[in-house]
Amino acid sequence: MQGMAIPIVVASVPVRGAWIEMPRHLSETLQIEPNTRVALRAGRKAVSCAVRISDDSGSVSTAPLLRLSPAIRRTLGLPLGTRLQIRRSADSLEVGPFFGIFARYERRWPPYGEQNVDFRAHMEAGRQRHVAVYTFGPRDIDWNRRLIRALIYDTSGTRNRWRRVYMAMPHVVWNRSYWPGAHRRVMKATLRRLRLRAGSMIFNAGVGTKWHVYRHLWEQESLRPHLPRTARYRGIGTVLRFLARYPGVYMKPVWGGWGIGVFRIRRVGRNRFTISRTLGRRGVNVSRTVGLQGLRAELARLVRKPYLVQQEIRLARIGDRIVDIRVLAQRRSDGSWGITGAVARAGRRRSVISNLHGGGRPIAFAQAAPKMFPNNPEIGAAAEATIHRLTHEIIAVIERKYGRFGEIGLDFGIDQTGHVWFIEVNSRPGKNSFRITSRDNAWRAATANPVEYANQLSRFQLETSRG
Repeated sequence: MQGMAIPIVVASVPVRGAWIEMPRHLSETLQIEPNTRVALRAGRKAVSCAVRISDDSGSVSTAPLLRLSPAIRRTLGLPLGTRLQIRRSADSLEVGPFFGIFARYERRWPPYGEQNVDFRAHMEAGRQRHVAVYTFGPRDIDWNRRLIRALIYDTSGTRNRWRRVYMAMPHVVWNRSYWPGAHRRVMKATLRRLRLRAGSMIFNAGVGTKWHVYRHLWEQESLRPHLPRTARYRGIGTVLRFLARYPGVYMKPVWGGWGIGVFRIRRVGRNRFTISRTLGRRGVNVSRTVGLQGLRAELARLVRKPYLVQQEIRLARIGDRIVDIRVLAQRRSDGSWGITGAVARAGRRRSVISNLHGGGRPIAFAQAAPKMFPNNPEIGAAAEATIHRLTHEIIAVIERKYGRFGEIGLDFGIDQTGHVWFIEVNSRPGKNSFRITSRDNAWRAATANPVEYANQLSRFQLETSRG
């Protein structure tokens, strides 16, 4: 049976062969006798090591040093300075946990674009909790050596930097990747292989298309009043049928995010239509009014892949800016779901989208609600309660259909009467909104929760007396 884990820091002992050196108090806690041999495990590998005991703990930030010979560190993927936990099982010692963030490497600098800040924060949260957090992609897995050629953000020297190191196979993998086209099959195959061959526990493997998610949620009767009517685009006839029932529609790609490819169509007269798009991060709004043939031509030009047609919701506004609500839900250290934060996102003036990639700006929900409903503050409080309830119901459906998640972003809209509408699910939500609006509270929790959940999944449990 596995015991409680003890925090340690990987250090070096300059000897040849397979050696471990540990302070006496650590050996006594782990019940390891001096001058014996023991199997040391990391990830999916184990090495038989000779043990020697020292009287000096050589502690770093209260954690004892586990000194390993270079041969062991190379074989098991244990870089110097890595903060880990060690535990004793019946016949071996095991160090970990190793938490791999599966992400798409950008061929530019910094290597993960706007996720860079998030990943660095997750790694810092890991160091504080003695969880080895690193990033990697499909090409970084050395299946023969059973190691990962990982990227870590090194803060140990005079200059912080990203660097490559070999790490043990991950106990837990968090999918933060977006791989378009055929590369998506590689992603899914890699995650499956990690689960089957490396025994890694995967969370956030992904969701289906917007259409599949909509169909799954529609099956839940209690959610239907909060889902805008949606259909697959089959041609101009689909748009005209919706415009006969609703004053406007939104056109959305089945795949994708960040508001890319989204545009709005409104009927403004008999056979007259206004098509509006928001382009680029500056949120430039482009509108054009056309007749029926012009609408047909514009649809042919703009819709070159599978699209959805969705009922337009007349969202509540702050001034002349449309507003939606991003909810970040995450699992906690005990595995339970909680809402880490909710942020209102106000689009640019006359913009048809509100997200940050389209020029929107985040506002803490508590500050935004009174501005959205200045004459009736009770509406904001009631909407917030509804959003909390819907969040848990939607997550239950998503996990039932797509497996385990540790974090989900959910977008909601509140119309001008106060009714709450669900807009979209995001399995790789950005945290920039929370970093801007709540750096000390929601942002700190948002970066720590995935690490604590990974630690819980790995079943490494630190002794509470050591913190």
